[in-house]
Amino acid sequence: DVGNATDTGTFITTYEPNEITTSTGQGIITSSDDEIATYTAKDLGVTNEKGEKIYRGIQIFSTNSTGKLSFMDNLVALYIYEDNPDGSRKSGKIWEWK
Repeated sequence: DVGNATDTGTFITTYEPNEITTSTGQGIITSSDDEIATYTAKDLGVTNEKGEKIYRGIQIFSTNSTGKLSFMDNLVALYIYEDNPDGSRKSGKIWEWK
């Protein structure tokens, strides 16, 4: 029931041998009614045989919100994102770790 939200993040990526990357990032999520949640993240990326990048990682959220985003305070989530060889996003999913 959050509605539309904007996710703005910055990640620093280190390129390792064998098409592996490690990334550390942080970001901010803003809801349409100006509530804010922040997060930090860490992931591992690999390139599959089709040239697609697959990122698996963890995000830890924090917020002072008492509204729609309040559920995100101290929320820990696991994620997987898949990018096409040209860098465009193919898919992405985030799950709450309970």
